Amino acid sequence: MTRSEELNYVKDLARKYMEMASGEEMHMRRKRWRDLYSLKKPDRPPIVCLDADWGQVTKEDMVCSDSVYRSLEATFKSRLCIFEMGDDTVFYPYIVVRHPWDRNILYWSAMWNWGVEFPGNHCKETGSVSLFIDPPIKDEKDLAKIHIPDAVEAIRLEKQKLIEQKRVYDDIFQGIIPVRIVFTYCPVLGHLASLMMGLETLMIKMAQEPAFVHALMKILQEAELQFLDQFDQARSWTDESNCHGNGPNMFPESVKTTPADVPCQVGDLWGRTESQEFQLASPAMTEEFLVTYQKPIMERFKYTEYGCCEDLTRKLDAVMKIRNLRAIVNSPWTDLKTMADRCRDQYVIIWRQPFSEIMSAKDEHDIRADVERGLQITRGCFRSVFCRDVNWNEVDNPPRRIRTWIHEAKRAAEMYAD
Repeated sequence: MTRSEELNYVKDLARKYMEMASGEEMHMRRKRWRDLYSLKKPDRPPIVCLDADWGQVTKEDMVCSDSVYRSLEATFKSRLCIFEMGDDTVFYPYIVVRHPWDRNILYWSAMWNWGVEFPGNHCKETGSVSLFIDPPIKDEKDLAKIHIPDAVEAIRLEKQKLIEQKRVYDDIFQGIIPVRIVFTYCPVLGHLASLMMGLETLMIKMAQEPAFVHALMKILQEAELQFLDQFDQARSWTDESNCHGNGPNMFPESVKTTPADVPCQVGDLWGRTESQEFQLASPAMTEEFLVTYQKPIMERFKYTEYGCCEDLTRKLDAVMKIRNLRAIVNSPWTDLKTMADRCRDQYVIIWRQPFSEIMSAKDEHDIRADVERGLQITRGCFRSVFCRDVNWNEVDNPPRRIRTWIHEAKRAAEMYAD
């Protein structure tokens, strides 16, 4: 195709996307998630299959050669494909231009001026890349090297790039689809600590030199609190900041209660954090060295979602001390019965179904039975069901398995909507 034909092709995809994102089905999905996170019973538990387009939008399917058009083509085709698969993934009637640290935590932790470097090194024994072989903080005197970055300056440096990217997209679409600059931020205290000290050293020092670890965590806590203040002062947040974090979060569009002409503040938004790096720490040490420091940070938000891939079975007491906690991730390693007994109608359970069950299922009856098992266990709770982290390379005919999972999960969710 000529460049002009490619432009028209991308515009047609944008029109199809806008029709989908503005349609009645998407409004129903958004209401389903809004009800769930508002602790109101939705018509059924929402279900999501991450990577629902896996293997269905390939390089061979792309027709654009221009790099910008090709990127937009891939984005729209992927989202239209996921919509067609029929889960409860939410898409919004606009496209987003985002800060680079929204998508890559290492980018901002390494590129912001912390006063120390985060070198990526190769492990000589395995040849693999590790970020923790030569951490910058080795003893207490190294703590003096840490400089809390100026987040506002980082935003200022990126702003012109984002404005330029938005201008390029606006010129392409000419009003067909809105383009919005969106800022999101997830405090990641555990990840920062592991970058600073190294994961293995962090685990050892908690036992051998607890005062050293406490001193580091206090510095990082102060940094996170300063960041939130700076983001407020810079008016970085928008109503859309809820919708585009680590995902899919499916948070409601806004929990803002102040007038529309008043800028969003951190207290108007959802916050998300986790404790993956402390997976091997005991419940007591996880609370002492991490959750205690996370708590004042996360309570600056309106609501908090906690967890990712860690096992929280024995750590719920600590996590539930976060005053504004609203949602908890039940990873494949967290005991679902324990989570259901503790959460009941007080918190939202984000159940990540064990991917081994999805990969090893013999047929649709196996798939439905496992989803039903989880929904039976969580009866009376507010919950959603996620299919994610599946190694689709090891599954025969992934698109068929994905379609089957979505179909059976929806059937189960309708059956166990209470």
